[in-house]
Amino acid sequence: MGNPNAAMTGAIVSSYIAGEAVGAVIQIVFGDRWGRKKFMQAMSVLVTIGSILQTAAQGYSMFLAGRVIAGVGALTPSDFERL
Repeated sequence: MGNPNAAMTGAIVSSYIAGEAVGAVIQIVFGDRWGRKKFMQAMSVLVTIGSILQTAAQGYSMFLAGRVIAGVGALTPSDFERL
């Protein structure tokens, strides 16, 4: 993928944070409905899928998609561990 410019570096970093924002909304909607254990398992699967996509990325679009998906699942374990 070469050396990304400043705009692409910003997109790479912010895509993960955007995924965390989406994950926070998903947590509000589904966290109580599914229960803590099932919800954390589902989010762990998302983090794993996102990590696989980032590792196998052939271009920026695939890498950014992996960052967003991993970000969606990454926020919830840190929030539920406090409960």
